[in-house]
Amino acid sequence: HLVVGGPIPAPEASRLAAREFQPGMTLDEFLSNVTITRPDGAADPPGERPLGRALERGERTLAQEQRLVGRDGTTVPVLVNATPVYGADGKVSAAIIALQDITPLEELERLRNEFLGVVSHELRTPLTAIIGFSEMLLVEAQADGRTEAAEDQQRIMDSARHLLHLINEILDLSKIEAQKMELHLERFEVANIIREVGNTITPLVKKRANRLVLSAAPDLGSPDLTLPDRTV
Repeated sequence: HLVVGGPIPAPEASRLAAREFQPGMTLDEFLSNVTITRPDGAADPPGERPLGRALERGERTLAQEQRLVGRDGTTVPVLVNATPVYGADGKVSAAIIALQDITPLEELERLRNEFLGVVSHELRTPLTAIIGFSEMLLVEAQADGRTEAAEDQQRIMDSARHLLHLINEILDLSKIEAQKMELHLERFEVANIIREVGNTITPLVKKRANRLVLSAAPDLGSPDLTLPDRTV
């Protein structure tokens, strides 16, 4: 048995039912017209679905993603919530199920991924060029003995690499959400990290007529220690 407040409202059902809804149809009748599957397309036995678990085992289901597939093949993604209702005898006598159409959320997710892809390409290309030209100018400055110019080029190159690193981390967050993230362990020198941080903020320090002093042993950190190159 299902506890429902009468027939399903037509506007909401027209989206969820994938064109399987008929005026006056109850939730029981609606569910008999659609196939319920997991996001990967596999179908669970009735007793393993949220409604079946609530009725047969008294289990609650919170925000489980599923797909409603109509007879014409139209698919609607939904979040399913189900909870059992107990009678006076302490046994499950009914169940309440709620279906939320998450099509708009999936569209937002698609647009976000598309945006990240475009931003990644549009930012990575010029940054790669900046890093390449900075390396060339750095080599020339060092060869000519122009120490101050070489230091400025090194700061430009470090800042560009830092920005590129941040862009990569934004994309990594998307991979983590999609459960496609891979960690690559690398060795790094702590002293180099401190130097890069110093080079990044030095222009701001000079702009305000301040002085930045970094004090670190050249062999800071263990060369034998292997750690991730970033924190996830």
